[in-house]
Amino acid sequence: LLPGLQGIKLTPNPAGKEVEIALQNLEPGGTLSLRNGTGNTVKKQIATIKTNWKLNQLPKGVYSVEYTDPKGKMSTEKLTIE
Repeated sequence: LLPGLQGIKLTPNPAGKEVEIALQNLEPGGTLSLRNGTGNTVKKQIATIKTNWKLNQLPKGVYSVEYTDPKGKMSTEKLTIE
């Protein structure tokens, strides 16, 4: 994690069967959501500093990873599943 950089880090991206989601200088304890191209939530959970998600049951495509912190501030990052 880089000092001062804020946001969501996805490793790897593009992803295959699994992705690691790291919160960079964001307050943990909020909610992580994965939305598909039509905006439907396909995965959701309480976030920790590092979270691993299995993706093998999801179709290939471009998704949006959203993090909403306990105060309601949202950060978003695109994720490609291959």
